[in-house]
Amino acid sequence: MTATLLPFMAERASVLWMALALTIAIGWPFGYVLKLDRIRRAVHTLTRALGRRLNKSKRDAATLAWRGVIVTAMIVLPAFIGGALFDHYLPRGWLFVVPLLLFVGSQRQPGMIALWRAAKSETLTLQMAQPSYLFTDTHALLRFAILDHATRFAISIVGVMLWYLVGGSAAAFAYLALGLCAAHFTPELKQNLAFGGATDRLFAIADFIPRIIATVLLLFASFFAPGAKPARAIMHFMNFPRFLADLLDIALGGPMPAAHGGANMPWVGKGTPKPTAQHLARWLITWAVALLLLMAAILPSLVQLNH
Repeated sequence: MTATLLPFMAERASVLWMALALTIAIGWPFGYVLKLDRIRRAVHTLTRALGRRLNKSKRDAATLAWRGVIVTAMIVLPAFIGGALFDHYLPRGWLFVVPLLLFVGSQRQPGMIALWRAAKSETLTLQMAQPSYLFTDTHALLRFAILDHATRFAISIVGVMLWYLVGGSAAAFAYLALGLCAAHFTPELKQNLAFGGATDRLFAIADFIPRIIATVLLLFASFFAPGAKPARAIMHFMNFPRFLADLLDIALGGPMPAAHGGANMPWVGKGTPKPTAQHLARWLITWAVALLLLMAAILPSLVQLNH
């Protein structure tokens, strides 16, 4: 498919391939060492604070809905304009795409490997990343870590790359900003669902195709992970948490950490609700192979550019 891309899309695909390669080889290890996650946390904190300030319980539903739309526009439109400026002044996108992928994917990869080592040696603690990520038991920590890492793969890697391929830096940045709003305005502010309802639905539309692509990649990658259940998971292809749970033969659900609203996630999956280091290793193998499949899918763009 990549060999028949339009010339500008083939060029973008080649940039993405090299950016992802640099991210894996350099960005994730050095991003973890340089604590780039502090920048991401600052952006998330500002977005969450803005949402809380305007999401007042005494307002009627219509006012809250409009406020949610306005706040989302205040975040997404500058991101879109900023991306458009990058496209205009940096046509090849190098100074945008590479830092973007380094930024959104720099932290969890070394952290997940360290988490697996701790789980294997039975030295897991009940806290992850910061005080707001405190869990009732180690199984709850592993359930959240797997779901969060899979969601990051679908949004921060597959989604960003797809939207950059289609619409350049402007579309990729706007998609990422919209996802940020949906993450903070909906689950964390459930007392006023009207506030984040429109944002959540809009992001669901923008994320529909990226989530399908991510699901397909994980499905094929799971054939290389011992113990995975792709035949069972494919029955719930359109439900990402249920698909992930059945794929890894675990159950996902229960209380979420305070940073994600602290609400109880409905239980999904027929596997064990007590994942272990073995299940985490199964996920890491699936994730790694999915990354290789993604790189293989866009590799022919390099061949097209050389002809």
